[in-house]
Amino acid sequence: MPVSADQRGALGRMARSTSLPHRAVVQAKGLLLAADGVANQEIARRCEVDSDTVRRWRRRFADKGVDGVGVIAKGRGRKPSIPAGTVEEVVRLTHQERPADGSTHWSTRSMATRVGIGKDAVARIWSDHGLKPWKVDTFKISNDPRFEEKLVDVVGLYLRPPSRAVVFSFDEKTQCQALDRTQPSLPMKRGRAGTMTHDYKRNGTIDLFAAMNLATGEVLTDLRKGHAGADVLRFFKQIDATVPRGLSIHVVLDNLSAHSTPEIKKWLAHRDRRRWHLHYTPTSSSWLNLIERWFKELTDRRLRRGVFTSVADLSAAITTWAEHWNTDPKPFIWKATAEDIITKVQRGRDTLRQIKTQTTTSVRPMIHHVQLCMPRAQEAAARGFYAGVLGLAEVPKPSALARRGGAWFRGAGIELHLGVDDDFRPAGKAHPGLLVDDLDDRAACIAGAGGPVTWDDGFPGMRRFYTADPFGNRLEFLQPAT
Repeated sequence: MPVSADQRGALGRMARSTSLPHRAVVQAKGLLLAADGVANQEIARRCEVDSDTVRRWRRRFADKGVDGVGVIAKGRGRKPSIPAGTVEEVVRLTHQERPADGSTHWSTRSMATRVGIGKDAVARIWSDHGLKPWKVDTFKISNDPRFEEKLVDVVGLYLRPPSRAVVFSFDEKTQCQALDRTQPSLPMKRGRAGTMTHDYKRNGTIDLFAAMNLATGEVLTDLRKGHAGADVLRFFKQIDATVPRGLSIHVVLDNLSAHSTPEIKKWLAHRDRRRWHLHYTPTSSSWLNLIERWFKELTDRRLRRGVFTSVADLSAAITTWAEHWNTDPKPFIWKATAEDIITKVQRGRDTLRQIKTQTTTSVRPMIHHVQLCMPRAQEAAARGFYAGVLGLAEVPKPSALARRGGAWFRGAGIELHLGVDDDFRPAGKAHPGLLVDDLDDRAACIAGAGGPVTWDDGFPGMRRFYTADPFGNRLEFLQPAT
């Protein structure tokens, strides 16, 4: 079988592949044998197929070349077993509905039960559409009115630090807990991870102050029992002492109140601290402070699985780990530009605004009903006027309320509840205003039933009249003037 050098190279890569479908790998091996002049029967024996299959491989290769290797011909192969429309319904339910039991998200089994297919089919549909309903990520978009300004300032400092300056990323890791386990941990062994108890004994806490030199990756640390303004000032003095006098100091920090106490402001206002420059991150934007990434390393590699019998034990562990870090420091490199971040945040804000608008629209305050009073044992008169004259439909009262007497009526966009008042007095000033589109017919109907109709033109843009129910309650009917 004639094969070009490029085709032979492509077939060789396919034959050695560990990721292509098995049929493609086998066909590629068979075609290479055919290119070497091996007979069809021998190729079939080596590839564990019949000779007719080898002939079909040859014909498809001669027709389509390498692109036809391993491709299932149209109309062949197993037919899809999922009914038409099922995939779309699974995607719709995943996005728009929740399980009937109130669960926060679907599982493959609950979705399979709902739509009548197998759980593995649901898993494939989710995978094909990139859906992971079992997973949720946390986020918070800053509401800081100066978000963009602060973001540009901090990111600009990361990407283009000033010359003859040292840039620090500073924050506190408060309430570091000295946790001891209630039982000894079991060591790791073949086939089993190490263990630790889920419960613990808390032996106190300590606050960690840390500032990373963004150029070198070295981290200054201090451990204190609190994080008040005096503690922050002491750490600022520690930073100041480590930086040579000829260099300015730029510190990225959050807007914690302890970072801007009067004593700190007074210290920074001194002429010897003119080289100090503070750059505040926006609120709810701790991700912008690079020292948080170092705190993650400390937590993952030393604290989370550590056992500490006392605060002194915890303090020694943190100090030792930080010292080892500084023997071979690795700076964290910021790469995202302020423009990219602002674009993503704006997309998030637009989506939140849209969701908030939809939610506000769906739960906006609305009047459920208007309450009027009536004398006791006058339900027949109420039905005769509100149902017979006004054409409203009576609404059955809940059994717990029906014993109190009265009647409820409902019409287009309005619900009136008439409740019994033993000391009844008709409402003369307070009254419901009912918006209708057949004002004249309503007036004629009420007048024909012997009710009072009083027209009033004191409402600009509206035509209206007043009437009274059989008990003297005032009612107003309105219609926009044309």
